[in-house]
This record gives sequence, C-alpha cells and structure tokens, in this order.
Amino acid sequence: MKRIIKLLALAAMLAVFAVPTLAQKQECTDDNKGTWYKTFYDNYKGDAAQQKVAYDNAKLYLDSCPADPNDKQAAFMKKFVDLVDESHKKAGTAKDFEKAVADKK
Repeated sequence: MKRIIKLLALAAMLAVFAVPTLAQKQECTDDNKGTWYKTFYDNYKGDAAQQKVAYDNAKLYLDSCPADPNDKQAAFMKKFVDLVDESHKKAGTAKDFEKAVADKK
C-alpha cells in the first residue's frame, strides 16, 4: 500500500510540473507566422489528413498571435477554421440524428 501511495504522489508531482509546460503558447514571431501560414496554405486544399494539418496550424496561428484587423492571413485562416468547425458541428448533429432514429427516440 505504501508503494502505491508513493507512486501516486510521484505521478501527481509530475503532472503538476508538466501542466505549465503544455500550456505555454509559442511565440508569435514573423518566422513562426510565416511557417504556420505556409504549412496551412500548402495543405488547406488537400485531402482530410492535409486539411487536419492546415486546421491545426491555423488554430496555432490564431491562438498564438494577437488579433490584428489588418492581418489578411489571419482573416483567411479564421474563415477556414470557422468553416471546419461548422462542418464538424453539422456532422455531429447528423450522427446524433442517426443514433436517435436507430434507438427509436
């Protein structure tokens, strides 16, 4: 029992120190912005896997960089992210509907 308590205490300590590391944003430098946008632009018209990469890079760009009304790249990526989010929302609604019909609810 003492061994389990020690292992749980160790796991809790590791979790406490790992959370701030995971929560850090990447810096919004011109190099990072260029890299994120290039990766987004190269993948946003591709198949589902490429669009996932584009979506992740767009979210990273939008989350890391402050909102700037003059940033045309951010506006373009925001539009893409909104469309993907809306698509996922509709797909989830369709799945819920199909499940309700199958369960006769």
